[in-house]
Amino acid sequence: MAIALETGRMEPRNSYPLEARGDSNESLLVNWLSEVLYHLDGKHLALHTFKVKDLAADRVAGEAFGEPRDPLRHPARLVVKGITYHQLKIEQNDAGWLCEVFVDV
Repeated sequence: MAIALETGRMEPRNSYPLEARGDSNESLLVNWLSEVLYHLDGKHLALHTFKVKDLAADRVAGEAFGEPRDPLRHPARLVVKGITYHQLKIEQNDAGWLCEVFVDV
């Protein structure tokens, strides 16, 4: 969200279900972020917080908390056109998980 919108005045007023499927960690991440982007652009939502409720090898489900986009409270920063696999990196280390994702702008 912080790439696309000013986030300082977002509030987690409503809950929105999110779900993505994929056959690898990479496809799950890209599909999850694409779902978030759909809510941003297609449903015109400003999403504040995310909660993963179910994570399996081929599915991730959860919810986002946010509110309808208001151009005065959530001004656009950058138009994100899509989530890419270009130089996508997911790795697990002793501290947890590290993900690097490039987006089309």
